[in-house]
Amino acid sequence: MINNCKEIRVPIEIMNVRNLTITQKVLLSQIAGLDNKEGCFATNSYFAELFNLSKTQISSLISDLKEKGWINIKYVYKENTKCIEKRIIKVNCPPYPIILKEGIKVNNNIPIKTDFKDNNKYINNKNKHLYTNYEQRDYSNFDWNSLYAN
Repeated sequence: MINNCKEIRVPIEIMNVRNLTITQKVLLSQIAGLDNKEGCFATNSYFAELFNLSKTQISSLISDLKEKGWINIKYVYKENTKCIEKRIIKVNCPPYPIILKEGIKVNNNIPIKTDFKDNNKYINNKNKHLYTNYEQRDYSNFDWNSLYAN
């Protein structure tokens, strides 16, 4: 198969996904680039030649993308047989926008607890009674020059 691919662009939405390896991100971007209205018809051999990987590695990467919900795969069989004629890969367009928008849910209605306003244990008023007998150490007779390497 002749490789006419001049560049592969990885959208920032895919680059920011944490549960994909860089190889999976680039493969997903290439599948998305080849995905037209009917889907992506590229074979494992095409991707193996493009990325200089084995067909087995490409098959594993595609299976991982399918398990994680990034792509759907549909097989078209030859008539009255179990032999696959072609594979159609469609990128799920949302998962990555939905995953990025969900993120950490922020609830702005909850006020900051008074215990967390100041995390300094010496200033925190609730624990002030614990440090009333705090004594300052005397370092007047300590030889500070002994700490320096000459």
